[in-house]
Amino acid sequence: MRKVRETKNLVYANDTVEDINVEPLDEYQIDYANILDFYKGLQDAISKNLIIADKSVLSARILAINASTGSLVNCAWWQKQGLDIGGPKKISDTGMEVGNRPNTEYPW
Repeated sequence: MRKVRETKNLVYANDTVEDINVEPLDEYQIDYANILDFYKGLQDAISKNLIIADKSVLSARILAINASTGSLVNCAWWQKQGLDIGGPKKISDTGMEVGNRPNTEYPW
């Protein structure tokens, strides 16, 4: 193994894997679990509020789709209950799998 260069953040064409500093910097570390929880809550809030705000809306589904692959990242689905008993209900079985592309027959 060659001696590691002093410039830790730069990668050169002739560097080997051992030469590259892959340790994340504390100031740039991101808590991805908190970000994902935030967006799940945001999707729930948007879809539930769509149902509550407009009486003509019977169901609302919010999809988070990866822009580069087109695959589903997350989905939130809420439906109105008959006669508004108990308010909107969250549907847990959406019929879509995370990581797959949504069905193109639906008007997304």
